[in-house]
Amino acid sequence: MPDEAQPKFPNEFYVQPDFRYGQRIVVFCDGTPHDTPDVIEDDRRKRKALEEAGFVVLVWRYDESLDDFVCQHSDIFTPVR
Repeated sequence: MPDEAQPKFPNEFYVQPDFRYGQRIVVFCDGTPHDTPDVIEDDRRKRKALEEAGFVVLVWRYDESLDDFVCQHSDIFTPVR
């Protein structure tokens, strides 16, 4: 389970991920608004800044299998028992 949904970040990042795991892993869930060239570039800049600050940035897109995404990151997404 995530530690926080839609966490607030310091103003220098101007970004709000959908989920945060621990202190350094963030997940973005990108829908169709993220398909336009200007948004793609804005996302790239913001996410690069997070990575350079030491965050692990994961992105799940609406046109991607959620099961595949979870399996690719099984070290983060573990079954809840």
